[in-house]
Parts: sequence; structure tokens; C-alpha cells
Amino acid sequence: MPLRRALALPLAVLVLSLAACTGDSDEPPAPLATATPIATLAPSPAATPATMTATPSPTPPSLATPSPTATAAPSPTPTPTSTATPTPTATPTPEPAPSPTPSPTTFRYTTYDTTGAVAEPGSYAFLADPADTSSVVTSYEGLRDGTARALRIHTTDADGVSRAAFLDTVEAGDLFEWKQADDCFVRYTVTEVKPDPAGTVPRKSLGVESIAYAFTGCSGAVSTDAAASVTWGALPNLGGTSLTAPIVQGPFQLVPAGWTGATKPVGPRFPAGPTIPFAETTSLAEARTFPHWREPKLPGGWTFTYAWSGDEVEVGYFEAFYNGLTLTVSASGINAKYSAKEASATYTFGGTQTSVRETLQIAGRPARVHRSITEEQFPTTLHVWDEATGVLYLLDGNLDAATLIEFAESMFEPPNPQ
Repeated sequence: MPLRRALALPLAVLVLSLAACTGDSDEPPAPLATATPIATLAPSPAATPATMTATPSPTPPSLATPSPTATAAPSPTPTPTSTATPTPTATPTPEPAPSPTPSPTTFRYTTYDTTGAVAEPGSYAFLADPADTSSVVTSYEGLRDGTARALRIHTTDADGVSRAAFLDTVEAGDLFEWKQADDCFVRYTVTEVKPDPAGTVPRKSLGVESIAYAFTGCSGAVSTDAAASVTWGALPNLGGTSLTAPIVQGPFQLVPAGWTGATKPVGPRFPAGPTIPFAETTSLAEARTFPHWREPKLPGGWTFTYAWSGDEVEVGYFEAFYNGLTLTVSASGINAKYSAKEASATYTFGGTQTSVRETLQIAGRPARVHRSITEEQFPTTLHVWDEATGVLYLLDGNLDAATLIEFAESMFEPPNPQ
């Protein structure tokens, strides 16, 4: 009997997987016996350990006081005895409070400049070629499909406020959202901070790449005089009960509950999974040779126990077990890109529950989390799409979303055995 048949799987499981032939199914199994309270989606920063700073007391002078001599018969003067210097008292440095997440910063712009000059306050333009001002993207589709590769923006917004100081702090990797309405917006990541455009007009030039968008509220030519906001900072995850129009992030599409309107057409289907010889092992070194192997950084005391690989639909590249966790990757890929999933659902499942799906970025990769907002025992599911390898990783278990996100982020941090 194969080793995988003999292993008894623990109740609390974390599954890391490339979605099976149904694609990215994350419908909840029955609740597990034990639960970890649901945490916030963004992993909390690790607390900084308190440091001990030795604060020495002033060293007293040596006390060498001879004993007084008797008048009748003088006694020899005794050897002076020095008083020991007190041991310095260690004074703990107070642990700093965690830095609050900065609130998003929003600017208002009212002119989309199709000439690319961006010479007036409140004007901006997206360019297909950062070096060519005549390459202004003129369609909403171009703003979200990857055509837009740069943003040229006047540093004074439509309200006459200079945003130069803020824009000078923007770095590669920062995210921002351009938005005209709840059903018409695009989120971008900054790929490069480019030299400021020549001339006396105060403008900023940034390399950009679209990562998420809402598409049902705008199509065709970009309005040149519609007000738009540009928001920087900690952008909320997309989806959940507040979603009012479909959104797309990477291969994931979310729609409001009960949505009957337009959705993104289903994209190309992936080919069948690769042929991978069956293998199983209790050796971590051998497991690390499996195709597309990635492993998270786990809490102390958790150890690798078993892994297997093969071209069966439910596995594919590998499936690994770490103590009370299960990590799985299957080979069939996403059944079809952009197949819509409802962003929230309320149903009876041992009581009334509401689950939500939300999209986010993890280690620069599009991701989708499925969690409950009413039931602690609801298994949380996290998908992460790695475009470079065509692998969809799935983390699944009766764990809070913050923990799964921490695990997923660590999987893409170097060094990670491949």
C-alpha cells in the first residue's frame, strides 16, 4: 500500500495547490473540529522585541577610611578596604507601538490630456510608450489590458494643490488606483520611477502595469473631461459584501452576489497537465526535487513529514505534509481564465454563515482569498497565481487568512528550494 494511503491526515490542514480540473474551486468542506479565530487579511507586522540597555550608575570613589587609633597604645593602620562598585541596573527599552497603516491618499484630476503634454494643473495621461508622448492610450480597454505602460501626471491636482512632495516619495512596487466610478477603475503597480519630463512644467513620469480593474462601467474612448481620483497607499482588498460591480485581478473574476449583468468572457483553456512519474518520500531533500516545489516558512516545531508527486488530477506537481498542515499542488491549472465567482454568499451551514471572496496581491502576484466573516471554523482558502511558471498555488485549511497570507508570501521569498 503506498505510503500516502497509510498516513492519517490531521484535522487542521493547509493545502497549497495548483487548481484541479474544475479550475479554482474553493467551495467549503464541512467545518473542522478545532478553529483558529479569523484574523485580518493583512498579516500583522512582527512585534519588535524589547531590547535591554544597560544604564550604569556613577562609580563611587574608593572608600579607604583607616580605623581610628586608640590614645593609650597606637594600633597599626589597617589596610584600606574599597567598597565594591554597584552592578549596573539593566533598564528595558519600552517596546515601540506598531506603526499604524497609513491611510490612503487621494488626488482629484479632471483632464485626460490626449496630446500627452500634460501642461495644465489637474491633467494627466497614460502612455503606451513612456518615451513617446504621442502614444497616449485613448481607450478604457487600453488602460486595463496592459497597453498602458506609463503615467504622466501634473504635480498640481484639479483643486490647485501641489502633490509634488508626495509624488517624490513614490517608489517602484507602490500601488495606486485610478478611478472614475465604482464600475470603472484600474489598479496599477509602479514598475519604475522615471526622470521628470523636461521643461518648466512640474510633472511626474512613472512606469506602470495594470493589476486589477472594474470594466462594466466604461468602454470605448476615454473621456477627456471626466473627473477621476488617483489613490495611493493601503488600498483595500477588492470583493466581499461591498462589491457592486465585477472586478478582475489576474486570472480571478469576482461578481456581486446574484449578479446577472455582464462578465469577462472566459479566456483560453489551459492544456492538460504534464505527465509526471509517481513518487513519494519522507525525505525533505528529495521532496525539494519535485517540479515547482515551494515551501513556506512555518512556526517553530512544525516539521516536514511526507510528500508525493504524480500526474493524477488531484496532485500533479506535489503534495506535502507538515505536521498538522497539508500543502498540495496539482497540475491541471485553471480550467478557464476569468470564470466568475460570487464575492459573497450567505447560506445555512451549521447555522447561517456568510463567506466572502476578495482579491489582493501577494509577493507581486494576483491572489484570491475565500474566508468566512461569521464562522470561525470555516476553512480559509487562498489561491496565488504565478504567471511566470503558469502554476496556481492553493493554500487551504482551518486557519485564519492572515496566517495563510504569511505562509504564501514566504513561499516566494528567496531562497526557496526549487
